[in-house]
Amino acid sequence: MKYRQSFEVRFCEVDRHSRLTPIALFNYLQEGAIGHGDAVGVPDGEGLAGMGYAWMMNRLHIQIDRYARRRETIHVETWCSMLSGLFAIREWNVTDESGVSIAQATGRWLIFDLRKRKIIKLPGMMAERYGEHDGRGIDDPFARMMPIESGEYEKRFHVRSSELDSNQHANSASYIDWCLEAVPEDVLNEYLPSDIEITYKKESKLGDGLVASSLEEPSQEPAQLVFRHAIRLEENGALLSMGKSVWQRASHPIEDTRGGAGGSRAESS
Repeated sequence: MKYRQSFEVRFCEVDRHSRLTPIALFNYLQEGAIGHGDAVGVPDGEGLAGMGYAWMMNRLHIQIDRYARRRETIHVETWCSMLSGLFAIREWNVTDESGVSIAQATGRWLIFDLRKRKIIKLPGMMAERYGEHDGRGIDDPFARMMPIESGEYEKRFHVRSSELDSNQHANSASYIDWCLEAVPEDVLNEYLPSDIEITYKKESKLGDGLVASSLEEPSQEPAQLVFRHAIRLEENGALLSMGKSVWQRASHPIEDTRGGAGGSRAESS
């Protein structure tokens, strides 16, 4: 079955111009996926853990055509396009009150066996209960993504308790937040991400020190910026995730009165 859930954009979910933040949008997508599971009888994270399993997000791709505003009601429709072998692929389409699509997404998940400590084939109940439906949110083949070795911009974070999910690992949304924060401040002030891709490699836990790095790539569009991202453990450099973001100039840029950059330029060794 397909599942639909509606959300009213709240004050705590918007930016300085009352636009829904990318992280809040991703949280709506997660809520829609959880609601879908509840509707068809697939346990959520805690319930699934009681069965000895855990979902692991492997890939995510979000396209944003328009950012919803505070007090606007938006509708998230989600469905599974594939449930076989190792992978579950979930799709989303986000519409406004007029029924116009304002964002689309697709994601790929794996099932982790908590007892065997390894990835396993999807349990048969997943396909039986969710069902597979034609159509993609984004027609993405999930081609292999290569990490950057170093970046022009870096920002450091520590995993906080508020960022943990029920598996005691940093929530998937936090990785997106860390990537998007590690760009120059003028980009954060004058642009909005319109396309976000991320590959998740390893989990992070409470207190882990992280380094988010970004490298700007050439863009064929004059009003568009492209960055590639990587998140690594500060302790040993282990790669946790990598991604790519495309930014479009915002209609209401924010004046930068302080100068500087959101992420500092990495020093050459």
